[in-house]
Amino acid sequence: MTLSLTSTINAQGAAISIDAPSSIGTQTNFVARVDIIDVTNFDACNYDITYDPSVIEVTGITNGLIGSTAIPVDIWSEIAPGMLRIIENVPGTPGVSGSGYLAEIHFHVICETCDTSGITISNVTLSDNTATEIQVTLMQHQ
Repeated sequence: MTLSLTSTINAQGAAISIDAPSSIGTQTNFVARVDIIDVTNFDACNYDITYDPSVIEVTGITNGLIGSTAIPVDIWSEIAPGMLRIIENVPGTPGVSGSGYLAEIHFHVICETCDTSGITISNVTLSDNTATEIQVTLMQHQ
């Protein structure tokens, strides 16, 4: 199976991408990581992850890490078949700066005869410790 990764917006600022294996076998588990690079004073975010639910299923989502600071996943839910909304907030912090990842999304391949599935991130909103929006560039992972 091959995963194709795409993104849907462009702006200036911190960079976000999805890092997932390019090839995996059927009936296997894998992790897609939401990477973030060069963020300044990060405090909260929300974003959507889209995938083909006839090919892969979400089995869980775990917290992220920027530098040595945990980035808690406060809420995640399926808002439509094959679409997750993830909301995160770093409580009691003056803002987190650096690079790392926002979350790890755990998937299981359920389709036995499928060739590809895309994982897309969209509707990304980041904010800093003063509730000001942080501009973001979504990038395809190399």
